[in-house]
Amino acid sequence: MTFKTPHTNEPADVAPAPNWSAAALTVLGLVGLHPMSGYDIKQKAEETISEFWALSYGQIYPRLRELEEGGLVEAVRPASPHGPRIRKEYRITAAGRRTLHSWLHRESEPVRYRDEELAKLLLTGPLDPDHSFALIRSRRDRAAAALAAVEAGAEAARRASPAAAPAGQELPHLVAEFGIGQLRAEIAWCEHAIQRLSNAPAPDSTP
Repeated sequence: MTFKTPHTNEPADVAPAPNWSAAALTVLGLVGLHPMSGYDIKQKAEETISEFWALSYGQIYPRLRELEEGGLVEAVRPASPHGPRIRKEYRITAAGRRTLHSWLHRESEPVRYRDEELAKLLLTGPLDPDHSFALIRSRRDRAAAALAAVEAGAEAARRASPAAAPAGQELPHLVAEFGIGQLRAEIAWCEHAIQRLSNAPAPDSTP
C-alpha cells in the first residue's frame, strides 16, 4: 500500500513524503525511536504494534535496504573492525525525520477490514450449521489467549513506567488499552453469538 497525496493535514513547512509503503514508514518510525538492527525492530514491533500491524523479517530487511538507499536511514558500523561481530544497526537521518514527520501528519488510508473466519461463519450456516459453534468457540479461545498476553505485556510496561509519565510515554499504554478493549469486545460477541445460536430453533429439514 502506498500513501497518496491529495488530502493532508501537514503543516505548510513540512516537506511531502514520497510514496513509501506503509511498512517502510512503520520501520522508519521504529528506527526513529533509537538505532536498531533488523532483529531489534522485529522485537520492538512484537512488543508494541503486533496486535494491529504485523511486521515479518521478510518485510523488515528489504524495507531497511530501501530506506538506506533513499537516504532516510544510515547503517551504524561497529567502532572496531577487529571486535566481535555486531548486528548492523540503523539510525534515522535528518531526511528520514522529515519524511516521518510528513507521514505522521498525513491523513491515513481508510481501514479495510477483511476477516476470512467471518466469511466462513456466514457461509457455514446453510452447509453445516453445527460447525458454526466450533468456529465461534475457536475465535473466542484465540481472543482470550491474545487478551491474556496483551494484558500481561501492558501490566509489565506500566510497572516499568514512571508514576507520572509524560504524554508521549502514555501513548503506548493507550494503544495497548485500545487492543485490550477490542479483544474484550470480540470475546463478548462470541459469547453472545453462542447463546443466540443455542436458543435459535432448529432449521426446518422438511423437503
